Amino acid sequence: MYNGMVDLNIEHFLSSDKKIMMVQYILIICCLDAVTRYSLKKSIIKNDKIYLYITYPITLLVLYMMYKLYHHHDTGYITITRSYISILFAYIVGYLFLNEKFNKYTFIVCALIIVTLYFAHKANYVDTFVVNTS
Repeated sequence: MYNGMVDLNIEHFLSSDKKIMMVQYILIICCLDAVTRYSLKKSIIKNDKIYLYITYPITLLVLYMMYKLYHHHDTGYITITRSYISILFAYIVGYLFLNEKFNKYTFIVCALIIVTLYFAHKANYVDTFVVNTS
């Protein structure tokens, strides 16, 4: 019988092994994406194709990890999260290793990405609060 109570137990919200796996996979994918972007840029700068050969196996690994993630999570949420975090990583790699510059618009873009990730997370997990029907 429904008693009008909504279960807001945070352990229910965070305890899923699938969510932990998703976060780990996305962070690993974003790090691998950063390596491939760095290698591609180095290939252009040094005019050396050896850096391209580094990207091929990494890209295959990223595709496999994305394949595994799509089995357990919403495709739209995974794609948004991975893409936006990868953009943040690309800015960081560019700044730290490729001497690319930041300006006020770069910071605005990064802030908007963080806000977008927050709302994507809220939109994806708003349905995880279950109604207590006992």
